[in-house]
Amino acid sequence: MLAGMEELPGLIVFFDAECLLCNRSVQWMLRLDGAGRLSFAPLGGETAKGLEEAGVLREEHLGGQSMVLAERGEDGGWVVRMRSDAVIRALECTARARVRLALLKAMPRFLREWGYRLVAKSRYAVFGKTEQCMLPGPGVGERILR
Repeated sequence: MLAGMEELPGLIVFFDAECLLCNRSVQWMLRLDGAGRLSFAPLGGETAKGLEEAGVLREEHLGGQSMVLAERGEDGGWVVRMRSDAVIRALECTARARVRLALLKAMPRFLREWGYRLVAKSRYAVFGKTEQCMLPGPGVGERILR
């Protein structure tokens, strides 16, 4: 099990670290999240594996086809959101994405999920893959988990 799980941040966005679109999305959310509420971790990383061992994340969360957001509740338990629901919750945590958030929330969930899955299936072909780790900018290194 992941050492220091009780010390994990309360909002963790898991992303496909090989996906250039995902990496750019993380960089964008880091800029939007001036309060530093969100932390980020690769889907195949130590944090994800530790939360899987603890029963928080399941195999369906770690398949790499989805952004996943794990949020610790007041009772200490975790709530896990996937795909467009994860995007909406992440944007809710940023103060500077209100218009985008309102547009996403106004869209019926089945349309959001259809669009999300369409982009997810073609993201490597359209945006590319990387073998290198994303280098965090100044002041955000502690928000990028392993």
